[in-house]
Amino acid sequence: MRASSLLLVAVIVSVGSLLAHQVATAESDHRIIIGIHTTRACITTGWHPPDGSKRTHVDVVHCYPSYPQSQSGVGVSWQSHQMSGTKRLRVTVVLEDPGACKGVQLLIESNGSGADLATYRFIHVDESVSAGQNWATTLTGFTIVPLGTVATTEGSNCPWYGAHVHQGGDVNAYLKGNPANPPYTHNQCAGQPNPCPPVFVVSPTGDYENMYEHRVEWGN
Repeated sequence: MRASSLLLVAVIVSVGSLLAHQVATAESDHRIIIGIHTTRACITTGWHPPDGSKRTHVDVVHCYPSYPQSQSGVGVSWQSHQMSGTKRLRVTVVLEDPGACKGVQLLIESNGSGADLATYRFIHVDESVSAGQNWATTLTGFTIVPLGTVATTEGSNCPWYGAHVHQGGDVNAYLKGNPANPPYTHNQCAGQPNPCPPVFVVSPTGDYENMYEHRVEWGN
């Protein structure tokens, strides 16, 4: 075989190996969307505790068609969408009424392997789920699991300024916040929500490509 032919074969093999490696190492990408049931939600704070710079939690209210709206009876769900990869999430209810406040705490794991990926919370929620309840996310489309409704009362020891959902998780190597700060917003409200101009957010199931709150990335 001529030297030029050998070189061409080597180049083809090298490119093929590189592409195969890229496919094999591509991460699974799950987008976690605002869980409050509305065609439009308002984010009433920026990222906040434990460390706002790490994109952990935001406060959200139902505000369709305008702000403010009654939050009574408004549903809250886990909503996620898988963007890429072949690994699914396993989500388990590990704690109800986290801390002094009402709500749901979730453990996010790699489905099948059981690798612990993150802890996630929906606080100020009258929950309809029980500890130990779990589900696997789908590889295509949305995974939507009802968690309860927005709480309209809280205990005396809960830091609370009125009905809203405090949603987020402990960011780490796997759980990452939307690079926008805070997510979704073009007109962020500073501090408390009253008065607070509307901040447009979501369609019923959210814009999972751009307007998500957090994403989980790992494996392939």
